[in-house]
Amino acid sequence: MNYQVNGQRSVEYTVRHRGTDARGSRRYFTIASVPTERNILLTTHMVASGSSFKRALRKLPIGGAVSAGQVAGDFVLPADRAQKLGFIAGGVGMTPFRSMVQWLLDTRQQRDIVLVYAAHCEADLAFRDVFMAAAAQMNMRVVYVLSGASPPDWRGETGRIRTSLLQQAVPDFVERLWYVSGPELMVARPRQVLRELGVARRQIRRDYFPGFGG
Repeated sequence: MNYQVNGQRSVEYTVRHRGTDARGSRRYFTIASVPTERNILLTTHMVASGSSFKRALRKLPIGGAVSAGQVAGDFVLPADRAQKLGFIAGGVGMTPFRSMVQWLLDTRQQRDIVLVYAAHCEADLAFRDVFMAAAAQMNMRVVYVLSGASPPDWRGETGRIRTSLLQQAVPDFVERLWYVSGPELMVARPRQVLRELGVARRQIRRDYFPGFGG
């Protein structure tokens, strides 16, 4: 599979199954891997009460067949390596950032990045090893935010992404090109917060997952 290495690309996958519900047998998945890796990596959230597609995906055996459509999407890094960047990930919205960050690590690039990663609980935080490596190797700053219960030894932020949090965690927020990714509602609120802080619309790029949950 060919796809651009400096950012997010999505692929439409088809899992054919019986008892298809109203949403059908096709879904778009963001590619979380990079071409330097051997396998294509996708991420999703599985729940027992999910759609017929998710149930079929859960039951798919190793070696099972799926159909993949065209690679598409333009949620990619800017060509200007000096541009300061801000990433806001809501839940599974960390997927494109995993791809971007892993590619930067593999190509040994240095970029000024702050990642604000919001999830319900600590167990929901994925790819922390990749983000820790980026913090060590390219000084990427990572701010974790839990909206649910946090453990007693939690050192990150709690609550929702809000103006006071971004002002404190990212003082130079106006200078950054922002990428916001996640379920639709988890993209709308951070975007509103950025606008309230005076970040121009042209400085905010979005990648949201409509109808997320199945």
